[in-house]
Amino acid sequence: MFLSRLNPTEKDCFIKLAVAIMKADGCVEKVEKDFLSVYTKELQLPTLNLEEQYNINPIIEELAKNSTIQNKRIIFLELLALALVDGEYAIEEKTILGQLIKAFELEPSFVEQAIN
Repeated sequence: MFLSRLNPTEKDCFIKLAVAIMKADGCVEKVEKDFLSVYTKELQLPTLNLEEQYNINPIIEELAKNSTIQNKRIIFLELLALALVDGEYAIEEKTILGQLIKAFELEPSFVEQAIN
């Protein structure tokens, strides 16, 4: 996986966004929890409390301002995979990923290719 390339701040931001994606549609599936477990192990982070709420706007701003384009792409791809893992791509998940696309200034061709 490519998440190990992230710096400590990016790792912390990523895992919080992962929780936000998981909870976005109001239903956290087992397969999503399994993905989160893999992420926390890869990032060498403690498991997060799924009851905690995160304000994603400052998290996205931090990543947009301080991450390389390569790391932004890694973050987007991994969060997209998490959003799709349960077989549903909920509007709430699309909204969060749309915020990332805009803030990260990702090229439409990259986004289209990633989704397909």
